[in-house]
Amino acid sequence: MKRTPFSPQKHHHEIIKLLENYYPDGFFNKNKEVGDLSLLFSLPQFKVLQEHSPCAVFILNHTVMRYDYFSENIKGILGYEAKRYMQPDGFEFAISTFHPNHASIFSNHIVPKIIEYYNEYPTDEVKNLRFSFSFLCRKSNDEYIWCMQQISVLETDENGFPLFTLVFLNDLKHIKKDEQLDFIVTERKKDGSMMPILASTFLDQTTMTFLSKRELEVLIWISKGLSTPEIATVLFISQDTVSNHRKNMLAKTKSKNTAELLNLAIRKGIL
Repeated sequence: MKRTPFSPQKHHHEIIKLLENYYPDGFFNKNKEVGDLSLLFSLPQFKVLQEHSPCAVFILNHTVMRYDYFSENIKGILGYEAKRYMQPDGFEFAISTFHPNHASIFSNHIVPKIIEYYNEYPTDEVKNLRFSFSFLCRKSNDEYIWCMQQISVLETDENGFPLFTLVFLNDLKHIKKDEQLDFIVTERKKDGSMMPILASTFLDQTTMTFLSKRELEVLIWISKGLSTPEIATVLFISQDTVSNHRKNMLAKTKSKNTAELLNLAIRKGIL
């Protein structure tokens, strides 16, 4: 079978097309700037913090689909200069560093799912969502390492459409224990805690497993030591339903028992 060459331009175009269909007419090219945050980035204390931070930080301006900020410590993680991402084609360049299979998953599955949540959630609650996904990223020396990006909406316009997203990128090469791309959606609750509402695992470009919101709720109560009858009482569902959720989670994750399931959830950042 002839292998299709990797085209970051194609995936970049697909992502931009998805966003164009999501945003209202006239949204792009507003040239909105991040004024207040630019003052923060210029502080010497902030620069020192970034130098010692284990993760890179960047801000994507959705009105022009360009990065308004990229922390310089990205060089220590991937080997690229921050100014490379700040070029007009910086977003496309970032996509080009994804492993080809993972770039396809990102553009065909993850971005559409993020947009789906933007559409489903009330405009004043979009900022409570956090999207995390692991992927293979190519360093400047052509070595691929596992990384994780965590995306949150930083600012919206008057209609609730995201203007800026804040992104953290972490190096997972000493943590990642499998070869699966994980995608997790969490929601910030009133007490400030983050509750997982979707956990997906992509084994390849066509195979995906996921835990539902209800399954994740059951998993959280399991991690707190509650029994099946106690979980049924807390969630106002039957014990049989709780048992079915437990069985489904074991099957989906190929875990032998509850302890293995919990360890897997902790490793993947679900718990």
